[in-house]
Amino acid sequence: DVRADSDWTFGLRGDRRASGASDVAGAPRYDDPAFQWYGMTPGPLGPAVADSSPDIVDFVRIVHTRGEVIHDGESLGLNIRFVDENFFDVFSFPLDSGTATAVRRSGEVLLSADQAERFFGETDPIGRALAIRYGDDDVREFTVTGVAAPFRSNADLKFDALMTIGAAEQVAGRSTDDWSTFDTATFLRLRSADVEPRVETQMASFAEPVNSALATRSEASGPGFSADEPTLVHSFALDNLKDLTRHKEHVEDSIIGHLPLAPIVILGGLSTLLLLLACFNYMNITIAQATKRLREIGVRKVIGANRAQVAFQFLAENILLCLFALLFGLLLAWSFVLPAFNGIASLNLEFALLSDWRLWIFLGALVLGTGMVSGFYPALHISSFRPTIIFRGMDRTGGRRPLTTAFQGFQFMLAFLTLAAGVTLVLNNRYYVDRSAGYDTNNTIVFSAGSTAEMDVLRSAAAQTPLVTQWTTVENAFERFWREELVDVDGNGFESVVFGISRAYPEMMGLETVAGRMPTTDESTFAPEHVLVNRAFVQRLGDMDPSLALGRIVRFDSTDYEIAGVTENFHYEDFFSVIEPALLRIVPETDHRFLVVSSAPAERRAVADRIAARYEAAFPDRSADYYLQGDMFDRFHEESIGLTAIFLFVAILALIISCLSIYALSAQNVLNRIKEVGVRKV
Repeated sequence: DVRADSDWTFGLRGDRRASGASDVAGAPRYDDPAFQWYGMTPGPLGPAVADSSPDIVDFVRIVHTRGEVIHDGESLGLNIRFVDENFFDVFSFPLDSGTATAVRRSGEVLLSADQAERFFGETDPIGRALAIRYGDDDVREFTVTGVAAPFRSNADLKFDALMTIGAAEQVAGRSTDDWSTFDTATFLRLRSADVEPRVETQMASFAEPVNSALATRSEASGPGFSADEPTLVHSFALDNLKDLTRHKEHVEDSIIGHLPLAPIVILGGLSTLLLLLACFNYMNITIAQATKRLREIGVRKVIGANRAQVAFQFLAENILLCLFALLFGLLLAWSFVLPAFNGIASLNLEFALLSDWRLWIFLGALVLGTGMVSGFYPALHISSFRPTIIFRGMDRTGGRRPLTTAFQGFQFMLAFLTLAAGVTLVLNNRYYVDRSAGYDTNNTIVFSAGSTAEMDVLRSAAAQTPLVTQWTTVENAFERFWREELVDVDGNGFESVVFGISRAYPEMMGLETVAGRMPTTDESTFAPEHVLVNRAFVQRLGDMDPSLALGRIVRFDSTDYEIAGVTENFHYEDFFSVIEPALLRIVPETDHRFLVVSSAPAERRAVADRIAARYEAAFPDRSADYYLQGDMFDRFHEESIGLTAIFLFVAILALIISCLSIYALSAQNVLNRIKEVGVRKV
């Protein structure tokens, strides 16, 4: 939870063009293809801007790092954020226990509730020591002085641990005085929202010191920047804290979490269709079954009830029925649907009935709205019956009326639409389950090495494990680790995913070449300046034939490379992510950080255990960090199967609702023709 009325964060805009960029005032324009936005800023920017502008009330910087906690002989990852001492003055995170002195004093740490339970269980963590390692062997002890209250499930800004920003350089090697390092999320509190344009204008002058600092480095720390770019940082902009989640997909390195919009729209749309379907189903059933209450209506009107009173009675009954249905639905969702959905989507959603008043307003509006929509026309229709006609038996409630027929037709249209949407989504998920990643995901294991010593141990372990059929080392590995760089091909600049690989990696992974050649051990056929690109990279150049891209020069990192081969597209991320232009280049072994091991699919787990055991024998206080290639896709397939079950459930539910309506209409039709049936039998 954060207070966001006047809180704004910096956005860094890197110019993708060589020159000619124009200033943009006001809110960030995320749809401009000439720019790439970054959420990280230089550490000195916040204090410098605050000192130069009286419109800034306060500022907070957050530096994100990752360390390892040595706990019970195991090495466990921990996301740590170094923050300014006024962090809790700007952000309203309540504490569960202890104090917030960790944001002011070195040697102290404040944990989230989840991490406190992870490391200390039910024991009070306050005053306990936590050993955290940065780098190869730098292990330091920190005293736990506070525990944050559990975060709400929909919180976008979270943390595992907080420390004072003053210790960032000493502990993690992160300098907050370096204008050329982009690792700081900077938040401002403005005097009012009206001063935003003026503050943005004042910020424009700070692009020059950043670019000057970047010009002194061969490669900037921020993604996509290199020292030979004519304009490295074009400008800075402000974005309201409340809008960061919505803009997350347009911003690289945003500190805010992001929930994709597509699943929300799809599930919300299906829920709306089902609700409308249920409303029209209730309308049709109520009208069809009105004959059962004709005598009640007649008696009430005879003793003095008017049409409005009868209509109000039916509306009140319908709203009460909706209330009971809501209570039953909440019970069903709380006990079954929500846990199942959390398991499928790897989320931690919960009903905040006691803490979120907006949910009560929504549920109340839902009951009233559903009750009114589904009961308004039936109440008016039933209350229009006249007592004389009712008691003479001349009512024609089962007759066809244009509006009733329209309701029935609209209901079946919604039913078929919902059914078709559910079946389509089921087939779509099955398509993704059967889809190929574009490379071998069944035979390989990827180990991470944090130092040269660790890499040497991993290489030795791979060479001495008999079940290993092939192994190599790389700088970047598919599925989890890659870089994004701004590349230039004949003046056409765009962003590309870059993998630093070995000569054996493409063939070992089973990449398919559509033009040119694969790397070999012979440097005369595939020199260090040669690169592989995927088909998406070629299409970005103008949708040309892959063979026409061979020999073209790609420039990035102040170096020219020649395209020697084109591969088929491959999914280096999950299936839902768009395949971006990708480039694979040979890098020296000294830059390699990952060991890639190949074995028979049935032996992968045994191979992983043996190599991990050798690693942990060499480094007793560390746990081997590895993953099975394809694990991400396996989890994706599991989620797809779960989503398939959800969509199939929606389709079946729509079918059941339609069948209930058909049954009610058929029963009423039979009742209306009972005399005809009797005559025919006689």
